[in-house]
Amino acid sequence: MSVAIIGSGQVGCAVATNLVKSSKFDVIFGSRDPKKTSEKIPQFTVTSTKDAIKSAVAVVLAVPGPPDEEGIKKIAADLGDCTGKVILDATNPLTPFPALAIRWGHEKSGGEILAQALPTAAVYKAFNTVGAEHIAHPEGAASGVSVQEDMLVAGDETPDKRDLAMAVVKAAGFRPHFVGPIRYARNLEAIAELWIHLSAGIIGESNEDWGRGFNFGIIGHINE
Repeated sequence: MSVAIIGSGQVGCAVATNLVKSSKFDVIFGSRDPKKTSEKIPQFTVTSTKDAIKSAVAVVLAVPGPPDEEGIKKIAADLGDCTGKVILDATNPLTPFPALAIRWGHEKSGGEILAQALPTAAVYKAFNTVGAEHIAHPEGAASGVSVQEDMLVAGDETPDKRDLAMAVVKAAGFRPHFVGPIRYARNLEAIAELWIHLSAGIIGESNEDWGRGFNFGIIGHINE
């Protein structure tokens, strides 16, 4: 089975690298400019966005997240036909630096808007709550501990789609935890904002500077 990666930045490449290592999924990148992207990441196969999605069972969306609804809808439109696909949305709808604030004051999260714009797909919020170094090293190296890191997932509750989404997150190296429907993307995006603001004192309204070597984790037993 193939996973399409949309976005050739650090997060997209980290997810792709770990999926390949797992031997559970093949990976193909989708790009508006396949030639340019192929030169950037020659270790991966790159094709057009629409062709990559057509050939895949799941899609990891790892592009910069616009804070406005129209920007999110444009991203959805650029993906093309996603009927039947599992979409793992790693974006965060952030305002420009240095505020990097999410959609406070709006009724819907970025994940919910994306899901509404892709009604024939199964959309999940995942891979969005920590920095790229944690995505690259889910075994705990980025946190300085030898503990597999947790990843919270929210989205479509259809059993086979949910199972596939969780399988992708697990193959990428994380302990996946499903928290509920896409409405909870609001909470995951809020966790992402908190992580980003604590990671550097110049971001957001917090003066705290924890650095980037931390993650939020699950302690205790979960009935799953």
